[in-house]
Formats: sequence, structure tokens, C-alpha cells
Amino acid sequence: MKSPLLVILLCLIQFGIQAQPRLIGTSTYNHDGSAYTLSDTSVQLHFSGNMAYAQQDTVYASVLSRPDSLAQYTFNSGNLILSSTNRQWYDPTYHHQTRTISTGYANNLKFVESDIQYYYTGNRLDSSNSLFTNFQTVQTYHDYITFYHYDAMNQMDTAWIIYRNASGFSSSYRYEYTYYPNNLLQTITVHTSSDSVNYTPDNRQSYFYNSQDLNDSIVYSSWVNNAWYKAAKNVFTYNSNKQQIQKDYLGFDNTIQQYTPSARDFYLRSNGIFRDTLYSMLWSSGLNMFGTTVKMSYQYQGGLLTRSNGYTRNTTTGQWQPNPYGAIHNFYYDMMPNRVDETSENQLAIFPNPVENVLQVQGNWTGASYVIYSMNGMPVLSGKLNAQQSIQVQSIPGGMYFVAMELDKKIIRTSF
Repeated sequence: MKSPLLVILLCLIQFGIQAQPRLIGTSTYNHDGSAYTLSDTSVQLHFSGNMAYAQQDTVYASVLSRPDSLAQYTFNSGNLILSSTNRQWYDPTYHHQTRTISTGYANNLKFVESDIQYYYTGNRLDSSNSLFTNFQTVQTYHDYITFYHYDAMNQMDTAWIIYRNASGFSSSYRYEYTYYPNNLLQTITVHTSSDSVNYTPDNRQSYFYNSQDLNDSIVYSSWVNNAWYKAAKNVFTYNSNKQQIQKDYLGFDNTIQQYTPSARDFYLRSNGIFRDTLYSMLWSSGLNMFGTTVKMSYQYQGGLLTRSNGYTRNTTTGQWQPNPYGAIHNFYYDMMPNRVDETSENQLAIFPNPVENVLQVQGNWTGASYVIYSMNGMPVLSGKLNAQQSIQVQSIPGGMYFVAMELDKKIIRTSF
């Protein structure tokens, strides 16, 4: 707490009192051909009552997280620059999201902001509305309102989205969903550009399932000249564990009325569940074959993703090389150190405790990027740690704060 600030060391492994880990941060590194460079990083904050722990999505090799707030930073000219924040509110049980405020920043100043509120009847989402603010033009207006309808099986069968701008009505979309019995069979999107009453069909997605009740294909159609025309198709292949191992992208040639190959994603799952490697392939009509152009590899610890690496194939040598954009994605948790970046509670020491003016960091952290943010997730100070490894904190108002510090693909979070 400020006046003086009380520092409480909470290194990553000290959160072991929890039954499950929470995702507290991410970072992305690009590759310039010779070295990895930090691109962006995020910090996630969970309040004590938030029991929404990190979950591994095995289909898309992503981590599901429901933080109370998130701050995103972009690395530019040697500094971490705040690019966006996202604050979320939930019901007391954290089952339903009730509000989200997303703010975009330019030159560390608020640029745009969206404030969305969600309304429920019991466990059913009935409507939501968004209040948009442009801080440059000093305008605030409701940019869209959404209404939801459910069938007798309590499945959402219709959603209306009415968009507005500063002048009033802009456009409206209606999404119609068909099920049998519980499987989604069809989604039709219709829109209007003149009012919210007269709609015109736009596109259609038709879903098909195999004998194991798994979605094995999706057919995409477009509305042209008052008729539906096939546009594309996705085909999915599964292993014995009902996990996707292949996704084919097909286009549709209306001249010959046939599907034609376009691209393919192939997933390796060493234990049949977790995705270890993704190969993305493009179809060459000239060679009449697929050519692999992108590869992703994934590392896990305790059933959660800790790192993914992106590669592109060098067309001259045929060798894999780090992807210029998104070469490394790191995921950090509050209970366990990153598999490739082991941390211990003795690696970070901050003094004095309590502190009033200057926060001193012990250890080899010179040049580390740091972000100080409040209990509600709002950033209050950021920068790079100087050679003296000191941070001037006298300008920060009284209260409890968190610090996220990153150096050499290693991140540690503390609170004070």
C-alpha cells in the first residue's frame, strides 16, 4: 500500500496454494532473420473470487482464460507501449459475464473505447448493448444492440444485431440457427442496410456429422441473384480419440460444379489428445499436389500450453526457419514456471519494504521491460529497468499494485 508502499513478493511458484493455475500473461516474439525480438506482451489479472482457472483447448491448441482484466503492450523502439486494456465483470459465481470495457490506446492516451453490458434471464443471455466512445472526436453513442431468441429446447435459434453510428441506424444482421436434435445443422445470415425490418439473405453454413456425431464437414453458400450458390467446404478428419487430425479447405467451381482443393492443415498428436505439430499446406494446381508452407510446434506442462513456435519453409533451401511474425508465443501461469524458463522465488528481490519513492530491484534484471498496474488491471507505469535497477514510484497514488517484469523470454509478476 502507498504511503508507504508495502511490497509483497509473489513470484510465480509461490501461487501453489491454488488447486489449478491461472493464465497471468503472454508474450510474442518475431524473428528478423538473425535474432528474436519482442513484439508484444499481455498481463492478466484475476481477483481472489475468480475461480475460472486456465483450461487447455485441444481442438485449437489455445488456452481458455477468463481474467478480470487484461492489458496488452506492444514493443516499440525499446519500450513497451500500452495498446489496449480489457476489463470484465461477472456475476458472483463467475458463470456469466455481465460487462466488458475494451479500451484502445495511441501514444499512451485513450483513443477508442467499447462498453458492452450483457443481460440475462436466469442462465440465458437475452440481450447486450455496446456504448462506443471516440476520444479523438469526443463522441459517444450506442454502436450496436443484440437480441437473442431461443427455441423450445433452450437453444439459441435467432440473434439480431443492430448497428449504429454517430448519425443513427447503420445496418442490421440476423443470424438464424437450425438444430437436430441438439446438433447445429445450419446457420443463415441475413442483413439489411436501410432499416431493421426488411432483410436480404447473405450467406449460409450447413453442418454435417459422421456416425460418431462429430462434425465432419461444413458447406458454405452465398446468396446471389435470388439463389444459393455453393462457395466453399471444410472437411474434418478425426482420430480414435475424437480429436481433429486434418482439416481440408475446398473451393467450389460453379462452372464444372465440383469442389477443388485449396489448402490443408495436418495435426500431429503424439498422445492422441494434445496437438504437438501443425503443418499448413497450400494446393498447387500446376504440380497437382500440396506443398507445406507453415509449421507450428507446441510445448505443454501439466496439461497446459507453455510455448508455441512458428516456422516458414525457405523456398530456396527447403529448410524450416523461424516465422518473421509470431515466431514464439509464450504462456505464463501463476502456479508453475514456464517449462523453458524456470523461475524460483530467489530470483527476484525488491526493497525497501515498505517503499515510498524508489523501488529497487535486486538480481540481474537490467533492461527488463516492466509494467505496474492497479488492482483493477489499469496500467499506471511502464518502462525498461535502468542500470541502477530502480523504479521511481513516488507519482503513483496510494493503493495495492502488481508488477509484471520480462527479460529474455522470462516473466515474473509481483505485487506491492
